[in-house]
Amino acid sequence: MWIVRLALRRPYTFVVAALVLLLLTPFVLLRMPTDIVSQTINFGLPAPFDIQIVGRDQAQNRAVARLRGQRFAAAVALVKSLGGGFSSRTLTPTAWKGQKP
Repeated sequence: MWIVRLALRRPYTFVVAALVLLLLTPFVLLRMPTDIVSQTINFGLPAPFDIQIVGRDQAQNRAVARLRGQRFAAAVALVKSLGGGFSSRTLTPTAWKGQKP
């Protein structure tokens, strides 16, 4: 266990490393984007969500699609009320207040 031997010989190195890690963590977390789903799904390019509902019962499919659409619309309304926005054409996120798109 080379790391244990190093820690026993040079404990201050690990104390300094722990302090640096502890002090820099908030800055790293603040710089991290809060919503990376759209960038991850579409490799960084904005694109509309394509949700498909497949099943044997057409009436049930329509009911589920309607419910999902209502929930998605509620989520869009919540984001807009918090200061964010969605493009009306593609429903992709736009910039939050104070941020560049």
